[in-house]
Amino acid sequence: MENVDVIVASKKDKVIRLTMNYALYLLIIILFFIYNSLTPLFLSGQNIRSLITNSSALLVAATGMTFV
Repeated sequence: MENVDVIVASKKDKVIRLTMNYALYLLIIILFFIYNSLTPLFLSGQNIRSLITNSSALLVAATGMTFV
């Protein structure tokens, strides 16, 4: 019986660890699909270019902070 408890606890720990590690990615994917369904122009080339352009300064700042 003790081995069964250890296996069940191990599976629960694995699920919790996977959820903690990948929750942000899952949230981003869910938000991506929500915005895409609400606004048909979300996946347009102009919008994606705008997203990349607007986030480039933040990306440079975050990269700089990583090395500091």
